[in-house]
Amino acid sequence: MQSPRDFIEGAIAYNFKNKCIIDEAIQQTRNKRLAFLGDKVVALVIVDSWYRSKRSCGDGYKQLQNYASNRKLACQARGKHIDECIQPGPLNPLSSNPSIHSLATDVEAIVGAVWIDSGRNFGVVKGVMRRLELCPA
Repeated sequence: MQSPRDFIEGAIAYNFKNKCIIDEAIQQTRNKRLAFLGDKVVALVIVDSWYRSKRSCGDGYKQLQNYASNRKLACQARGKHIDECIQPGPLNPLSSNPSIHSLATDVEAIVGAVWIDSGRNFGVVKGVMRRLELCPA
């Protein structure tokens, strides 16, 4: 049976050099700082793509809403089965259905972990986000 860490690495096609950081990302009681960072990294990747497209600010805002909303992040967590790998905290016992916000936080934490582990490599993070369908191709 595959460990949660191995499953996530396979799902995002990224192998962590520092296994502790992905372990932190998948523990709801410990992933808040990574999620805060990941939220901003997700936005940066999306806004950078928008900026390069030379489209209007309105289009940039729509793109950010389409790819970085909690609903979209939670949908991808479920669709990629990442939700099954998260170690719940006391507010989300294993028997409960995780909230949209909680699932979005988990995905952001994973993106934040990739950002740190990859040495803040924009291209690597963008590749992970593409595999998670969180940014335009």
